[in-house]
Amino acid sequence: MLGIGIGIGIGLGRRVPPPPKVTFDLLENGLDFITSAVKIINQKSDNKRMKYALLHLSSGIELILKEILMLHDWRFLFHDIKDARPELIQTGDFESVRFWKAINRLGSECKVRFSEDEKKTLTELKLKRNKIEHFRINETVSSITSLSSRVLNILIRIINEQIDLKKISPLSRKLIKELPRELSGFNSFVTERNRIIKKEYDIQISRGKINLLCPSCLQQKFFIDSALSCIFCNYTNEPEIIASELVKISPEIKMAEKKKCEKCNTIAVIQVGEKDVCLKCINKNGNSV
Repeated sequence: MLGIGIGIGIGLGRRVPPPPKVTFDLLENGLDFITSAVKIINQKSDNKRMKYALLHLSSGIELILKEILMLHDWRFLFHDIKDARPELIQTGDFESVRFWKAINRLGSECKVRFSEDEKKTLTELKLKRNKIEHFRINETVSSITSLSSRVLNILIRIINEQIDLKKISPLSRKLIKELPRELSGFNSFVTERNRIIKKEYDIQISRGKINLLCPSCLQQKFFIDSALSCIFCNYTNEPEIIASELVKISPEIKMAEKKKCEKCNTIAVIQVGEKDVCLKCINKNGNSV
């Protein structure tokens, strides 16, 4: 009777929940690996885990490059395009394009540009990853952080140029939005990034443009001009949102008394110094402060 009672209870009682799953699409998976790599690097007290940072960084970059290939043509995901079949994309049971071929295919078929220095950096990443996974590791922490910072700068550029934030999943948008804040704690990356953008930064400053703290990466590289963007992390948003975020993070920035612009009727007016500035009008008309 006990056995019957248990059987009936299971059959008629609460439904057994399905087993938990780990579900990421291609871009989400890549960004998750990248975020993990940066977090490991920022844990400065645990040098032994640096090998995982390099492995995760390599995996993340490769997945994001494959995402860009797929955005252009799903068949580009196959190492041999003649083997491409739609049903295999769903199951993942196929030989995906290898790293070196993916780089070449991105250039020849998708017009994604890589400088010679960038190709050397990505090659170095792949070689070090192969040594770690298939042989042994004998690298200094400084060499890993230096390589990682160069790779991440390539990644920032590619995401900015190739990924449309309006067409990706909410999780991917969240990961991309949070990445600059994580990167701001990676000193080697910050140094390398500032070196890369120095020329553009100097030009903007020489033109008298005002630079503010960026709401995303917290670097003093957000310029109030027609682009309304940060040259450090490429952050931008709607003028109303930017106005609200700048006020939250910058004590020197306040919402103007007349928050709604008399010209465009938008709540995007902030007080910069003693001047009221409508970010919507600047963005629309191409002016600068």
